This record gives sequence, structure tokens and C-alpha cells, in this order.
Amino acid sequence: MLLNWQYTDGAANRLYYALYHAGWAFLVKRGYAVPDHSGRRYFLHDEMGETLAEEGFSWRLGLQQDWEILWEQLRGLRVKADYYPDSVDIADLDDPLLHFVRNVVVSVTEHRPAP
Repeated sequence: MLLNWQYTDGAANRLYYALYHAGWAFLVKRGYAVPDHSGRRYFLHDEMGETLAEEGFSWRLGLQQDWEILWEQLRGLRVKADYYPDSVDIADLDDPLLHFVRNVVVSVTEHRPAP
């Protein structure tokens, strides 16, 4: 919807945070001790990517091998969008990136951790 309205900054922000929260949900499902929201402590963005890699995010969900590159690409677009308004172009949010985010969200939703 945001892309259809040409709100590319908002789309970049929301796409990144969909990915971030899907990563968080994956860790919770894996039984990982995520930071407690009540203490206002969240994963730092670098910390999230590193933790996901350590927990087998890619192979457990069957993600493409370059998932970390796409994660960082979207993270960079979110930074541009948040701190440099009107800087994200519609071409920045290409189909492979949108497909990747959708694939991650669906995969995490369907993921059942091993007992």
C-alpha cells in the first residue's frame, strides 16, 4: 500500500521492521532468551543479525545464501528513510528485496522449532 502511494520512505521503514520482528519471533520460537521489553532493552541492529546467524536463521528457514546481504541492504534503506527524508527511491525497493521480506515473514510464521 505504501509503495502504491509512493511513500517509499515509509515502505522501507516498515519492510525493515517486518524483517526485524520476524527475526525476533524466530528467536523466541527457538527458545532464545531475547531482551526483556519491560527493561526497554531491544536487540541492537548489528546484534540481531549476528544472533540470527548464530542460531541458524538461514538454514532453519531455508533462506537464500545471501540473506545477510539483503538484510543489511534493507537496514541501510531504513536508515536512509528515517534520517534523510525522501531519499529512498521506488527502484531501491525492488522485487527480490520484497520477495525476501515476504519469504522470511511467511517462513517464520510457519516455522516449528524442534522439540
